[in-house]
Amino acid sequence: MKKSIKILWLACICLILASCAKEEESSIADMMVLYDLEDKASFTIKQYSDSSYLVACFEEDGVSMNPYYYLYNAQTHQSVGIEQHIELIDRVDVIDGRIRLHTEGKNILNGFRDFPCDFSVDESTGLTGHLSIFEPLSNRQIYTLGNYLNQTRLEGIQETDHTIRFGFGATEETILAGGMFCPNITVQGVDEDTISVTIENLVYDKDNLQNGLTNDLISNISVDNVTWTDDLTKTHFLIDLVDVSRYTCDFVEDEDGFYELELIFE
Repeated sequence: MKKSIKILWLACICLILASCAKEEESSIADMMVLYDLEDKASFTIKQYSDSSYLVACFEEDGVSMNPYYYLYNAQTHQSVGIEQHIELIDRVDVIDGRIRLHTEGKNILNGFRDFPCDFSVDESTGLTGHLSIFEPLSNRQIYTLGNYLNQTRLEGIQETDHTIRFGFGATEETILAGGMFCPNITVQGVDEDTISVTIENLVYDKDNLQNGLTNDLISNISVDNVTWTDDLTKTHFLIDLVDVSRYTCDFVEDEDGFYELELIFE
């Protein structure tokens, strides 16, 4: 009797597995037709929940380095396209059954480098939301941001209780082309309460450097210039901070098209 029950139980399990495999095969066939995947340069299909799939495919004539992403529900046959980004998507994660896109910050159109971040995905609309990644100051990770300008003016440094903003502008030597105007910038946490910011080919007024500072967040700031070649100088800011341990970076476009660097702390 026990042997018969065991055989019946195994048979039921086999039927269930066969049914699931058949449903998955049918869903994949539906997606192949819906997204015309046989004619795509390449594609991947990933199941991320019981009836939900993530489809990524490259178009033959696509100009984007990112694939086109779609969410497909096998039960409702609903398809939602995920919002495209000018940042190169380096990784797609599934966290607690939800899609999350990760970028190291490289712009696929003009090479502008932003700080790494994640994007959450609204499965009903495909729209994404920016999720900042905060880096411990003590990690000493080096981040290279911005893009090349032959010369940039530092308009000022503004401080609040949790942000530091570097404002940029043009000089007579600045050549503006390609959009997203910003110098090459290197940011690195030095220790648990110090950060360094290095900016290439920067022109600034030493006498006005402290004008936007309130000493609420910055306890001390030192500046040092290093000349590498006739065409390249680097200005190094070493900033001591008060009561913070982590940071992230963002860029804010001003009315003249310059992208100002904003350091955000917590």
